[in-house]
Amino acid sequence: MTLCAQIAMLSELTKDLMSRILPRAFLKWAGGKGRMIGHVLPLMPEKINIYYEPFIGGGAVFFELVRQGKFMKAVVGDLNSELINTYLIVKNQPDELVSELNNGSYKYDKKNYLRIRAIKTVTLSDVERAARVIFLNRTCFTPGSLVLMENETMKP
Repeated sequence: MTLCAQIAMLSELTKDLMSRILPRAFLKWAGGKGRMIGHVLPLMPEKINIYYEPFIGGGAVFFELVRQGKFMKAVVGDLNSELINTYLIVKNQPDELVSELNNGSYKYDKKNYLRIRAIKTVTLSDVERAARVIFLNRTCFTPGSLVLMENETMKP
C-alpha cells in the first residue's frame, strides 16, 4: 500500500473515530433542525471563522458543525436561561450532572414527572436545574414545547 493510500485510510479512520467521540445534540427542541441537517449543511460555508448561534435550542446544527470541524470558535446564545445553564453544566460539570441524573430522583413515571415539572428552579442548584431540563426534555410528549421559565414551574 502506498504512503498516500495509508494516509487516506488513516484520515478516514480518524474521521470515523472522531465522529464517535465528538458531541451530538442531546436535546430535542420544537423547531429543531435535526431532521433537516442534510438540507441545512450544504448551505453553510466550508469554513467559518467564528460561528454565531443566537438561538441554540437543541443544538443540532451547532453540534454537527463541531463534528465536521467547520469552525474554531463559536458564540452560542438563547433567551432561555434554563437552556443556557444546561449547556454550561454539560460543558463544565459533566460528572456532577451524570451523578445527579443517576441518583434515583429522575425515574420516569407520571407522578414523578409532574413533581419534577412543578419544581420552582430557585430551589435548585445549577446542576439540578440542568438535570431537570434534560429529564423533562426526554420525557415530555413534545420535547422543546415546554417553556422553561426561570424561577417558575414548567409551562406547556
